[in-house]
This record gives sequence, structure tokens and C-alpha cells, in this order.
Amino acid sequence: MPFVEFLEFIGRISLVKFVGTELEDLNLAQKIAYVLDDLFSVIGMTRNEVEVEEVVLSESDDEY
Repeated sequence: MPFVEFLEFIGRISLVKFVGTELEDLNLAQKIAYVLDDLFSVIGMTRNEVEVEEVVLSESDDEY
């Protein structure tokens, strides 16, 4: 299986796994983190935490 298809597979599992649960409202990145934690625990590894930087979008002012 090509690597990109494996990544898509993990994403699709993340969407389906939480349907109908209390975690259904999490964003996709958080769902993927839970799935990766489950997968890595099988081989005795842990996921590296990622620093998430929140991007603030604002409309520019045309009066300048």
C-alpha cells in the first residue's frame, strides 16, 4: 500500500471510529491523534505531541 493511501486510511478510520460517541464532535486532527495513540500502543511506542499554533484570520481594512 502506498504511504499516502495509508495516511488516508488512518484519516478515514478516525472519521468512522467516533460516529455515535461522545467524541464525535472533536476535530479531525484530535480524532487522528486518538487513533494513532491506539495504533502505537500495540507496538509499545508513543506519539510525539505537536505544538498547535492557532491562526487568527481577520479581514483587512481597505481604508489605509
